[in-house]
Formats: sequence, C-alpha cells, structure tokens
Amino acid sequence: MRPVIINKIFDEVLGVYTLIHLGFAGLHIPLVQDALLSIPDDRAMLSIKSSFPKEDLNLPIKNIVNKIKFDQQQSPQPLTKVSFATLACIFIIYAYNIFEENGLLKKFWNEPIVQFFCHIRNGCAHNNKFYLKGKNTLVLKAEWKGKIINTSLVGKTVINDFFKEGDFGHLLEDLSKLK
Repeated sequence: MRPVIINKIFDEVLGVYTLIHLGFAGLHIPLVQDALLSIPDDRAMLSIKSSFPKEDLNLPIKNIVNKIKFDQQQSPQPLTKVSFATLACIFIIYAYNIFEENGLLKKFWNEPIVQFFCHIRNGCAHNNKFYLKGKNTLVLKAEWKGKIINTSLVGKTVINDFFKEGDFGHLLEDLSKLK
C-alpha cells in the first residue's frame, strides 16, 4: 500500500472522502454498533443544523445502526453498496467541479483521462448510469488504465460495476500528473 499523491486542489475532496469512509466503516464495527445502541433513547439522535429556527434535522441513531446491522446480514449488502456508490458519485462530481473551476478541464480537454473523468462524472450525475447522449456524446477517446468508455456502456451502472469507489483517489492522482 502506498499513499495517493494528488494536486493540492483535490486535498479537501480526498480528505473529506476519507473521513466519511472512515466514519461509515466504523458504523460496521460490532463494538461501535453496540455502543451506539446502548445510548439512552432520549439522547440517541443525530441532529443536523437547519437554517430554519427549531427545524434541525433529527435522525434516530438506533434506527440507522439497526439498518446497517440488518444490511450486514444480507448478501450482497444493498444499503452499504448503494451508500458507497452514492458517496463516490457525490465526490466525483465535486472533484470534477474543482478540476473545471481551476481551468484544467479546458486545458486538458483532449486527454483520454479527462474524457474518461468527464463521462464518469456525467454518469454519476445521471443516477449512476452511463449517459452518452446530446452534449455528452462520445466524441473523443475516453480511457484510463485500460478502462475504455464506449457506447456499449449506455445505461449501465458506473460506480461498483465499471468504476470502484477506491478508484477515485487513483484517478485524482493520475489527473494530478497532467502537465
């Protein structure tokens, strides 16, 4: 194992991605689950601040932990699989926006890895399905590490089936090498 080395513009994205993965993975540890389930009911609430007075989003911790425990008994684990795919999609879109805002999308537009990134991002924004229609047609070569995006992928799942959530950091690392 080696650390992923990325352009500083992606530091925040990868840092938050790592933090969320760590937290989510922690919720799958039985000892952590037991500790959370032992919290008194009147305090077992995850409160997320709202911009509206007295309208914070309150999520019951025990319900979430019990859903994860149930999911762990399933094969495959549908909740976990969807959660990680959704997380990856969000962060791919986030990283793409940073890449574009820093002028790198325009600068490296013709590079196969950038075309690959563009189509991965686009699929993430279309319910995690490849979408190669309209302005998103496949015009230039879209390839990275032997993975090729072509029209046969239209409608197929991006994250988990074609691109694994662990590929994200490596893609950012390779995009960071563009000069």
